[in-house]
Amino acid sequence: MSATSERGGQSKGAPEEGDLRPGPIPEQRFKMPEPSPEFRDAMVWSVRARDALREVEVRRGVLTEGFARLAIVEAERLELLAAGNVVGENETRGGVARQLIAAAACEPSPQMTGRETPLHVSKARRRFEKKVRKALAKARRHQQRHDTLLQYETEMFTAMDELRRQGRDRAPKLTREEAEAVALVLPHATEALQKKQG
Repeated sequence: MSATSERGGQSKGAPEEGDLRPGPIPEQRFKMPEPSPEFRDAMVWSVRARDALREVEVRRGVLTEGFARLAIVEAERLELLAAGNVVGENETRGGVARQLIAAAACEPSPQMTGRETPLHVSKARRRFEKKVRKALAKARRHQQRHDTLLQYETEMFTAMDELRRQGRDRAPKLTREEAEAVALVLPHATEALQKKQG
């Protein structure tokens, strides 16, 4: 294999060093080196790794879709099981019975799976769980309020401590216009009190 190139419109065609003329110049013949066995192995492994990553991504997508479908089916099944205890739902009860029979036929035994499907959640238990949820939410709000107040108190203490260290004479004072701009003037004060303040 040979290559030619042009350098600034001048070619080097003659064997002499000083002879420069425009046009393509033949350069040295070169041969591509053969890749080493280690390089070939590395290339093969990189292709395998790329293919494996693609396969993992495809499988992950399939699993995600499958789990989503499975969760929807399980939620519907639990709704049907819970609805079987509602008075007057004979058709649902019949469907639930068929599902239970089919599930018992498909699963080896409840002891092996270790799953329990609640057929009925009592009203008292639901009430209790609701109270627990509300109490936890209240405790969470209280803790958040306490954390916020603690931070505010710390900032306030720091500001008051700086003010105390500077002394009352060196404390920043606002003019009446500045106080009105930041709404520090009392809204119910009379004009005479406002004059005394400013």
